Amino acid sequence: TSRGTYNDSTLRMFNVLVEASDHKTPPATKTGTTEQLLITNGAGNGHISRNLRIALMEIELVQPYVSILGAGGVALEDDIVPSKDRSNRSCMQNKAMLIPSNKKEIEIEWTVGGGFTVDETRIIHGRWEDMPPSIDGSGQLTDEDLAKLDGKINTLDATVGGGTTQW
Repeated sequence: TSRGTYNDSTLRMFNVLVEASDHKTPPATKTGTTEQLLITNGAGNGHISRNLRIALMEIELVQPYVSILGAGGVALEDDIVPSKDRSNRSCMQNKAMLIPSNKKEIEIEWTVGGGFTVDETRIIHGRWEDMPPSIDGSGQLTDEDLAKLDGKINTLDATVGGGTTQW
């Protein structure tokens, strides 16, 4: 559930000013390169590469998301692919996994992004035919979606008790 109330004209952008150097034009040896760009103290670290990491973090923090890493010991690659169409339950064709009906337990691994801390995560599982059409695997569930699922699906609260993300 949302912790705040927002309308269409709020939270459209945010501005960040980063003072990267004491000098308006730092020497080229201090600006950095794209080498090991995402590694904090990588070989190409410098003012520009550090600012690029800040910008990427700001983009990441726009909306929380979950990425499934694996299930039943099988690694799932490319769970989240930017700009890939995920509407109309397309994940049924490209992200499906057959789990035998006699299997009593399966371990699912996931990671959470789009935030600094994780208060809780929940796994909702069920058969596609039991899901209302509004649930297509491409967005977050609303309270209305969850109400439609009552009694039709199973939920498991993660026992990890929250934690931190990569940031």
